[in-house]
Parts: sequence; C-alpha cells; structure tokens
Amino acid sequence: MNKKNRLTQLLSSLIVLSALSSHPIKAQEVPKLLLYIHLTGVDTDILESYQPYFGEQGINRLIKEGTLFRNADYEFPITHPTQALATLMTGAYPSQHQIGLGTDCKALLSSKNQRGVNTSERLSPELLPYETVGNVLLELSNNKSAVYTIAANAQEALISSGTGASGAFWIDDLKGLWASSSWYTYFPKSFAQINTGKESLRERIHALKWSGQAPTRFYLPYSRDLKEHSFNYTFTGRDLYKSFKKTPLVNEEITRFTQKVLHDLSHQKEGYPSIVNVVYDLNAFRGHSCFSPYSPEGIDTYVRTNHSIEELLRSLEKLFGREQCYVILSTIPNTYPRTEVHTPKKKLYTFSSQRCLALTNLYLSALYGKAEWVQRCTSDALFLDRALIEQKGLSLKEVQRKAAFFIKEFEGVDYTYATFVTKEEINEEIAHRLHHLLPRSTNVDVLIGLHYATEIVDSRGQRLSPYPISTSPTNAWLIATRLGGKGQEIFSPVRMVAVAPTLSYILRIRPPTHAVATPIQEMLQIMRHRETK
Repeated sequence: MNKKNRLTQLLSSLIVLSALSSHPIKAQEVPKLLLYIHLTGVDTDILESYQPYFGEQGINRLIKEGTLFRNADYEFPITHPTQALATLMTGAYPSQHQIGLGTDCKALLSSKNQRGVNTSERLSPELLPYETVGNVLLELSNNKSAVYTIAANAQEALISSGTGASGAFWIDDLKGLWASSSWYTYFPKSFAQINTGKESLRERIHALKWSGQAPTRFYLPYSRDLKEHSFNYTFTGRDLYKSFKKTPLVNEEITRFTQKVLHDLSHQKEGYPSIVNVVYDLNAFRGHSCFSPYSPEGIDTYVRTNHSIEELLRSLEKLFGREQCYVILSTIPNTYPRTEVHTPKKKLYTFSSQRCLALTNLYLSALYGKAEWVQRCTSDALFLDRALIEQKGLSLKEVQRKAAFFIKEFEGVDYTYATFVTKEEINEEIAHRLHHLLPRSTNVDVLIGLHYATEIVDSRGQRLSPYPISTSPTNAWLIATRLGGKGQEIFSPVRMVAVAPTLSYILRIRPPTHAVATPIQEMLQIMRHRETK
C-alpha cells in the first residue's frame, strides 16, 4: 500500500472514529462473551428459502433480535473457506494475510517443532503471518481472556485462531478424538473431559446414524420421486470418522463441545471478555461427492445446523445472560458446484494445458528469442521462468501481459489475468477481486479463467483451485445480535474486511495490524442503543 493510500485510510478512520466517539461504548457495555458463528458452504438464496422452516430460536432469532446485512461482500472470489475465515479474523484480504489462491495450507500448518495433542499430526499455527482480533485481545489482557476456535477440521480451526489464541480444536480423522496442537497452552477443562468415558465420540460413533430430521417433503420445487425422500447412513470401516465429519452430525458434536467450553468460561472469576469461534459446514458429502442443497440430505444439513445454533444460543443466554453476550454470524459462500451429480453438462469448447504451454512458449520465443519461457501450465494458471526473464533483462510485467493477451484468444478461455498489474488495471472489477485473492508471495504469473462450457482434455499439474473461479460478486450474510434486541435489515453493501475492526472497537482494543477498513456503524449501534422487544 503506497503512502497516499495509507494517509487516506488513516484520515477515513479518524473521521469515522471521531463521529463514533460522540457516543462511545461504555466499559460495562463490553460483552463478556463474543460468540462468532461461521457458516461455510452456504448458498444464501437456499438459506433464505429454508428459513421459514427453521422455527424462531435459531438463525431466525438472531435476525429478529439483531441486524442482518444481506449484501455482505468479501471482495474476492472464495476458492476455500480458510481464505474467508482469515479475512474475518484479520480484517485483511488474502493478498495481505497470505491465505489465498495457491496457498498450501497443509504445508503451512505442518510443524517439526510442535506435537499433536490427541492426534499423530504435527500441526501448528506458528508460521501464520498475521494477527487476529483474538491475538490482540490476549496480548492486552495478558492472557486473562480466552480465545478458542472449535471446528471439524484442523485447517479451519488453526487458521481462525492464529498464533496467539488460547486453543484451537478439531476432530482427529483417525482416532475420533478432539485434538489440538501443543503450540497452545491454555486449554479449557472440558477438553480433557470430552474425550473420556461414554461422552466421547469414539464410544458413541457406532450407534450414531444420519437420517432425515427435516420433514420428508421438499421445500423447493426441485424434488425427486417420493421413494427417494428418506435416507439412513451409518459409520463403519477404516474411514468412519472421516465419513462422520462429512455429515451435519459433526456440527452437533461441535455444539456439544462448545457448550462445555461456554460452561467453563462462565465460571471464570475475572471479568475479561472472551471469544469463541464456531465453524459449521453446510456441505454434506457421500464419499467425494457433495450433496446438492436441494437433496433430502442437503435440506437436512441446513435444518440440523439451525438446530445446533438454537442450542448454542440457549446455552449462551442461560450461562451469561442477554446483557453479557454479543453474537456474530457470517456465511461463507459455497465453493462446490451447485448441480446434481447426475446432471450432464453440455461442453462447447475444449482446453489443453499442455497445448497452452507449448503454444505460449512458441509465442514468447518469437517475441524474445528461443527459450523455455514457460515452466508449467495448469488449466487455471501459467508459471513463467522468472529467473530466465530477469537474466535476459526483460520486464516481468511485460512478459506476463503478453502471455495473458495471447492465452485469452484460446478456445474456451473466458478471461486471463496477469498478476503484475498497475493501479489502473486493479480498478477494473474482475482484476480488483482477483488482486485481493492472490497472496503477494504468489509465483503465479497468469490466471486463466475458462468458460463454464469448456472441457479440460488433459490435466497437467495440480490446479490452484479444484473448481472454476467465479469472479462475479457472491452475496453473503452478516448478522450481529445482542440477544433481546430489536431486529433490522440492512440492504446496502457492507465489506467483510470491516468485521475485525468493528469487533476490535466493541472489545475496546486496537484492530489487527493488517486491518484495512473502518468499523461498521450499524453493528456499533447495537451496543449503544439496545432496545428490548
């Protein structure tokens, strides 16, 4: 970010904070518990369609007693939920927090220095290059606050927590135990208890089954025959815990553990605020196939997850009281294609990454001399030999632009994007969103976007994203609730990078280092002008 942009951001922040300071948040209004519910894999149009069948105590309660922002925007295409989770916790884009397109999270979280707790995997957040709201809270409270993340999988838990949390917890794929990393040292009492005796998942897994909890009829007109409306899945074999984690039953396990953590926190004598992040996934799988949200399994996943939220809110209110809680719910768009697996797709074009590599190399050789200019090519990215370009004294920016222009003329290519772009080019909508998605450390030179009707005829190297990147804006929901308040809906756009600075203001702490936005005023109003129904 250049000096002019930094100055503009600073002045904007001072103006907003000056306006807000006329009605500052009082110390007694700082919530004792901030519960952040993250819903991954959500289609908001589907969520809204199923809303009438949720009852009044789950998501609908959060809407009725809080503020619903219907047009929340991450400002970048999401190819994996960890990108959005990091943005929500840091207030920064993937280009800054480095969890973006092409990031190898598995390698990033692997550790030789830390051991797994209840898992054979050696995982740690030690290499995560960013600061979260929770990190700042623990630093300022001298670790007297607590910051936890509870999720089904390690990546979501560790990336949401960051380096300075009290703990991050997930279910181990092999043992079925709640696991963590030795990097964290402030575990709640319930962490040991949840894995012992009859309460442990290992003791109950063989008796558990996933069958429809939702009514058997469909809520949308995209139904199958009635004979297919019922289902029943059990968990056996070597991968029983992996299979379990791909069903909404795992969200119920997350809820059980979270309730125990909330109970632990409610007995803390110190009055320091704490943060609990909960990650629920609304995608359900059988094997590697994701169920359609229109399927009985898809509907049941939404209904069960809403019930889990209902249980959390009930525990929260009982343990802390309405006045002491602040609840945030954000949705993260679905990254899987929303089609039935048996639906055939009409292919109009073909694309070969091998042919793209060869022809692009010939084109660049014609411009700059015969050489191996292209190192590799996948169906969504091109990688140039940057050392060769530097050796020849050429401009990387120019070579990228020439390659992008050439590839854009290929059959089946919808767009190309040279990663070394000018400020003027970033102002273009597609370039603006892709720019946010790519970490600054990326070695990608040209992003390739294929037309939806393009068939990939070969697979040369691993793709950056398993599915095509959608550059069009995808609406998400953001709900901010102080239980017992009066609901309102906001239809004007709101930036998801503004969530972390807003939470920081509510907790009376500084925002994370890389935060780029100012607080959302409507969320702060909930703290100041709370109205009972």
